Amino acid sequence: MSRFHKHCYITILVLEGRPFHREMVQLLMAQFNAGVRNIYQVQLISMRHDEQVIGAMIRSVIFKQKADLIISVGEVCGIVVKSIIDDLVNSIPVIFVGVREEQARVIFGPLEALKGNITGVARASLLLPEQTGAIAGLYPVVKSLLIPYSEDLLNRATSLHNSLTAIGMEVILLPVTIDYAVTLSKIINYLPTVNGVMLLEGCYTNGIQPEIAYWCWWHEVVLIGSGPHAISNGAACSFGGDLKLIAQAAYEKTRLLWERKTLVKDIPVTILPNNEQFFVNIDMMRRLEMPVEEIVRICSQTKAQVVRRWTKPFKLD
Repeated sequence: MSRFHKHCYITILVLEGRPFHREMVQLLMAQFNAGVRNIYQVQLISMRHDEQVIGAMIRSVIFKQKADLIISVGEVCGIVVKSIIDDLVNSIPVIFVGVREEQARVIFGPLEALKGNITGVARASLLLPEQTGAIAGLYPVVKSLLIPYSEDLLNRATSLHNSLTAIGMEVILLPVTIDYAVTLSKIINYLPTVNGVMLLEGCYTNGIQPEIAYWCWWHEVVLIGSGPHAISNGAACSFGGDLKLIAQAAYEKTRLLWERKTLVKDIPVTILPNNEQFFVNIDMMRRLEMPVEEIVRICSQTKAQVVRRWTKPFKLD
């Protein structure tokens, strides 16, 4: 830490329009507000997904605003932040929040041996057997399942395919890219032929989830989301976890860096569980005209937590 003074000036960087990021930021702000009084001064900067905009903002935060610490929320923002600070000689500590364990290894390298001014919070995916078990509980309501996947998620998608076909479910694997328009078009074309769509955590669907939810609602298809934001986006089912753990871990790293004057290279990456629970949106399932007995069976068999969050998915203009 190069700048020590009475206050710790923290800048939280987040991209616009992402429900998970908004919720994460709220928890981070609450965590710091509940911390040591009058030490942490936190500012939030929300940016559009533009590498030049993000790059200019990071340089401003470091060299003009004289922040002591940057907290980068989300993987997309994290990738850009990492590439920029690697090129800066006079850099500052960065805590990366909301980065999946497997993606963190791609961005930063081995998590066991991170060096320099990189530390982070990685949220691990639900173990495959537990995830498969929850989805299998939807059968026979969901007899055919579409799983869009990006190239780096091929192994996970293939494992899900093999496990679910073994119980009689028809599983269609659909390769997609970061081209949102093409990805959305591919998914919509399949909807008349399937009963369910599963969005994998980290796939190229985050930016178009509300629109995917709308078309699933329109075709009466069960949308299975990943992450705690999916239910809010209109999913009928979702895997979720306790985001408070991530905010607490980020705060603890800040406390070590600032109050204890610990070198960032001496703080190991914290790998936290995420997506541990299976949530069922009972109102959305009723909209899909599932028989009450099937809803009861699914909730009991999957040990799901029932939520009531009726929000009609909306079509984006």
